Amino acid sequence: MGKIRKLSSEGIYHVYFRGSSRRVIFYDDEDRKLFCNCINKAAKKFKTKILAYALMDNHIHLLVKTNFLSKFVSSLKISFIRPYYKKYFLTDSLFGSRFGSSVKESTLSIKKCILYILANPLKAGLCADISEYRWISFENGFKDVEVDNTFINFYFDSKENLRDQVKSSLEIKELDIVEKEDVWCKTTFFDLAELLHKILAGRKISLLSKKELFEIKNKLLLESSATYSQIASLLNVSLKFVLYKSARKNHLRDI
Repeated sequence: MGKIRKLSSEGIYHVYFRGSSRRVIFYDDEDRKLFCNCINKAAKKFKTKILAYALMDNHIHLLVKTNFLSKFVSSLKISFIRPYYKKYFLTDSLFGSRFGSSVKESTLSIKKCILYILANPLKAGLCADISEYRWISFENGFKDVEVDNTFINFYFDSKENLRDQVKSSLEIKELDIVEKEDVWCKTTFFDLAELLHKILAGRKISLLSKKELFEIKNKLLLESSATYSQIASLLNVSLKFVLYKSARKNHLRDI
């Protein structure tokens, strides 16, 4: 199954992921501090701005501006998982599925998303006021994550104004802030084989030169939503070969 993640022309995304089977991720503040440090490191490495965030017990919300969405999230997860697994002697998956994301391009959707993210601890009953909850992008003295406040300063006159609007926005649901849903396009292995048959036009894979094989794998990348692994398997080549100078360099797709 191929998966295509919607890309934002502005590079702004609401990113969210949960613990596998909704398991608890953060057991103490040490875990949360570690995650915040990992956010900062991944953001710096992949030139990503954190516009808003909220760490809950079993899930995370981030509003980010980046041109390297998948690389940022992958780096964040990996750097967190390694010391976390060592601490708790874990061997199974912490996060389970791939992360979710939705594009934010309009000013209204960005503002709604900020309010939605900051309202999470209020909805969960973790605090009576967002100023009491440390693990969100509301200035409370700790500054665990380096946040770009450009949008917050643009939409809200003051911290008091932001706090008041969050309190009055508890009815905002996830569906209310979706601007462009992720579209999951499927390419079955059978469909991919049919496409390959058409591209080959009677030629045999075993008789192709490396250059011809390279051109074919790029055609498959551009003309289908198949995963890199599917194409590698079909062409009987390595995953590295498929990834090398990928024709999908401007697309974020699962391996």
